[in-house]
Amino acid sequence: PDYLSTQWALSQDHAPRLAVQHHHAHIASVMAEQKLTGPILGLAMDGTGYGTDGAIWGGEILLVEDDRFERLGHFRNVPLPGGAKAIKEPWRMALTYLWSLDPERLQNAYKDFLDRWPQEKVRIVLQMLDRNINTPLTSSCGRLFDAVSSLAGLRDVINYEGQAAIELEQALEDDRGRYEGSLIKEEGRWILDPLPMIVQVVEEVRIGVSPGIVSARFHNGVVALLVDAALRVSDETGLKRIALSGGVFQNAYLFENVVSALTERSFEVYSHVEVPANDACIALGQAYVAAHWLMKEGITKIQGA
Repeated sequence: PDYLSTQWALSQDHAPRLAVQHHHAHIASVMAEQKLTGPILGLAMDGTGYGTDGAIWGGEILLVEDDRFERLGHFRNVPLPGGAKAIKEPWRMALTYLWSLDPERLQNAYKDFLDRWPQEKVRIVLQMLDRNINTPLTSSCGRLFDAVSSLAGLRDVINYEGQAAIELEQALEDDRGRYEGSLIKEEGRWILDPLPMIVQVVEEVRIGVSPGIVSARFHNGVVALLVDAALRVSDETGLKRIALSGGVFQNAYLFENVVSALTERSFEVYSHVEVPANDACIALGQAYVAAHWLMKEGITKIQGA
């Protein structure tokens, strides 16, 4: 809502105005490229996108029917302490996930991790989490990768966008093990819960497992969790077509393994060919949604356009 482009659009009275949710646009952009119409399932995995509930989305399972969508599932919501600062300082997300595991015993249970990070900032962030101050909720898959990168000892502060997740992928060693997440149904939606994976990350870091092995087992766990969730929503909807989009899918290991696993389970998998999976595809998706909306509304000419 704070984007200048949004504010400009809202000020235009001469034409119809349509708000297109960020992750809806991600999946719609795949549909535009592949010349698809809905209904289709979508995995939209990225860092940040404004959700219809006011939270910051980023790990979404959607059902998309051209100009409308339904949110069928998402990664567990966790606080984003300091908003944009948490993007630039992945240790904040690591702290958030540890806090989510055990807020009451945090400082005793995870003192070895907390001692790694700037102590005054840790104290302030813990106050923010405990008091729910400047801690919007997020379901972001990208922020989960940031947290694991920090916990594994790879990157606590970034110098460019996505650095922590990129270095986590680059550190990958050949290992077929995986950390186990959980999948639960809450209020009609599937919740992909990575907290059990965080417990396993902490345990293995403590016994000296290399960052590369931790990375591999984490990646494999995310693949398994996404595929499991896709199977559940497919069983419920009867749909076997699925589109993948979002900057997290620029991670080649994650993308290739998700595609392979879904294909083995008889899904028709669609992804980007001509535009990137990151936010460069959003405008195309918005145009696709808007075109279908205009046709549905019977609007064939826009005055002043």
